Amino acid sequence: LSLRRQRQMCIRDRYLDALRRALEQADGLDKVFEHHITNKSGKYIVFCANKEHMDEMVSHVPEWFAGVNPDVVVYEAYSDDPNTDKAFADFKTDTSDRLKLLFCIDMLNEGVHVEDISGVILFRPTISPIIYKQQIGRALTAGDNTTPLILDVVNNFEGLTSISGLQGEM
Repeated sequence: LSLRRQRQMCIRDRYLDALRRALEQADGLDKVFEHHITNKSGKYIVFCANKEHMDEMVSHVPEWFAGVNPDVVVYEAYSDDPNTDKAFADFKTDTSDRLKLLFCIDMLNEGVHVEDISGVILFRPTISPIIYKQQIGRALTAGDNTTPLILDVVNNFEGLTSISGLQGEM
């Protein structure tokens, strides 16, 4: 196999392994979320890999987040959805006591800041330190004046090739 093809296969295998780990851990996510999400009416951006993945993650919202706040509102934002602008605007202006989750695909990575974000939840596997930093940056640069919560459910941090540089930056 060519070097390029080997690298593509390696990336694919890492991606699939990260998704597999996320699904294996899914049964315990309700406890993780209940323990770590202390802002019960906060705004959280949830990064997903693709539409199918997002639909799967959204389907688990009632079981995963009931212990945090049984009143949860889900917003969805992705480039192929004509309702994305409205969903994004509604998420930004929602000041209710509900737990607010914005599930997104390939959006909000770079240069988009949302005020009053309580944290981010990473369901999207990536080996890109740039995408990883952009995603956690949504919580670090636009937090709600508390320590932002970053839940790296798929353990992207462990798989980053430039982890020492990222640790130094953190």
